[in-house]
Amino acid sequence: MFQPKRIVWCGTVAALLCLWASPVQADPNPKDSLAKYVPQDVWLFSHTWRTDGRDKLFENWKEIIAALKTCGIDQELRNAFYSATPDDKKTLFNQRWEEISTAFGNVEWVDIVCDEVVFSERLRSVVPDIILIARPKPATLEKNVNGLAAIFDLFNSYLDGKPVPAKVHGRLRTWSIESEEADIGLHMLHMDDKVALVFGQSAFVEVRSLFLGETKFPSFEANDRFKKAIQEVPNRGYAMTFLDVDRVFQWVAKLPELILGKGDLAKPIETVSSVVAAVTNQLDFMDYVVISQEVSGNKQIQHTVARVKSTCCQKPCARAMINQKPISGFAKYVPKESKSYVVSSMFDLRMIYDTILEIVRTEIPEGEQLCQKWQDVQTQNEFNIRNDLLDWVSGEFIICTLPPATPSPFGNEDMVALLRIRDPELARKKIPALVERGVTFFKNSGQELSVAPATNLPVDGFQNATIPTMVMFIGTPCFGIWDDWLVLGSSEQSIALVMKTASGEHPSITENERFIKEGLHTDAPIVGAKFADLSNIGQELSAAFFGFGFAAGMIPNEPEAAPIKAIMGSMVRLGPVVNKIDFLSSSSTLTTFKDNAWHSECVTTYKPKAATNPQ
Repeated sequence: MFQPKRIVWCGTVAALLCLWASPVQADPNPKDSLAKYVPQDVWLFSHTWRTDGRDKLFENWKEIIAALKTCGIDQELRNAFYSATPDDKKTLFNQRWEEISTAFGNVEWVDIVCDEVVFSERLRSVVPDIILIARPKPATLEKNVNGLAAIFDLFNSYLDGKPVPAKVHGRLRTWSIESEEADIGLHMLHMDDKVALVFGQSAFVEVRSLFLGETKFPSFEANDRFKKAIQEVPNRGYAMTFLDVDRVFQWVAKLPELILGKGDLAKPIETVSSVVAAVTNQLDFMDYVVISQEVSGNKQIQHTVARVKSTCCQKPCARAMINQKPISGFAKYVPKESKSYVVSSMFDLRMIYDTILEIVRTEIPEGEQLCQKWQDVQTQNEFNIRNDLLDWVSGEFIICTLPPATPSPFGNEDMVALLRIRDPELARKKIPALVERGVTFFKNSGQELSVAPATNLPVDGFQNATIPTMVMFIGTPCFGIWDDWLVLGSSEQSIALVMKTASGEHPSITENERFIKEGLHTDAPIVGAKFADLSNIGQELSAAFFGFGFAAGMIPNEPEAAPIKAIMGSMVRLGPVVNKIDFLSSSSTLTTFKDNAWHSECVTTYKPKAATNPQ
């Protein structure tokens, strides 16, 4: 059923998110940073401003934004929603769609965030407070403020049939849409060159007070944790982000009472709170994450520090990540032809599993019986997750993609994954039983899975798996134990290439021309690394979006499925848009762990201007 109130609230929240996601550039005035208008106790603070280097890089995205505006997906989505609207509501739908489209079209959304911009979120109740403060482009400031006010008028007219009056507080003007059904509201503030959109009543009161220069609410500028954290990243460049993870877990601990309330639910709240406390106690080992971004030539560089609380390093979940074996010399496993790789020390799966069972056993009512039932199920199925799998799987992995050994219309790359194992001999004993269980599972599902020895690899014990009905989609995967790795490959040939690379018979990624120029590499121990050749990312994304159209054609022509079919079909419109992303060259990341923190650097390289597609 068409419900204007729901559209109003969904639309306003969507508008906030669209603004947050928009490309932004700004030039901060250190005497009047927008951070001074943000409440001190937000958990998320993201601040972006203009630099010449960033402006030059983000010129590339203007064509994408222009193409998005004219691709017609808005009309496709409109048709999808229209088809799902009851006949007696279609006239109202058309009226509302036209009104909302016109109102939103009268605002230059990119201009609103074309100067300094801050996005923040605060967790006090079940529904978070959302705060966006920006310095719009001066030339369109008045037009955009009037346009936003018109949107407020329109949405409020759907709620109670009248426009939103502006309230004047000296140089500050405010507009508010408030719901009688819930203690929430959407607010706009405008003062001088600043505009703010605030979702949440208490946040609005505090932001308004900070705009007026009052001192009864502390500003984020006085947040000592942020001021300390930001010193950990080397260059603030054009953006910085702070995530107060500790504050998030403080909020999670209060959620049961916030959701269930008090009174007659005291006992359920106590039970739920006990479980939540046990879970959060295990997971609550992170202090904060701080990120800065800068531009150097044609490279966009992001520095990240994720700090662990010094008092929580011995918690099982923390040890499951911190104590993993670093990976050294990973490049020797990655062939020169690879388009991408991912390397990670991940976490100790066995320790996580044991921790989950301990929480269930000690904190959940009748948890001991639940654990016993779980044990009985495993015994009945003759498979024990810990003994038959987690005892020999370590968790660290290397994954690389390669040109396909056998090109297929359903995939244009091969993949090889190396999963580190802690006990190769135990793994060799356990894997045959796992394979047999897989064969039985497929047989019981009416499918066929056949396994045969691989014949073209330099080591014994590898096997090819064939599922006749899936060969055209997944080929013939291959798997086996090699040194201290469980190797899974999309083809026998791809695994052979990785083995030749590791033995020095084939060049590694370190001889790849693009990787030499743009990749981050070290032979020192690391806990994470990524590289992706993005030179053809536009074509690849375009093919994926056109695939939505293929999938939509397979959905039955039934009334219930019509909206989904229409929405998926409309995704084809985005194919030509993403195809224009032809200006990226690569992305590369390295992550280490030292001094109780993960330190990460990510470099995204843009193609030189002369090398990009002139279209």
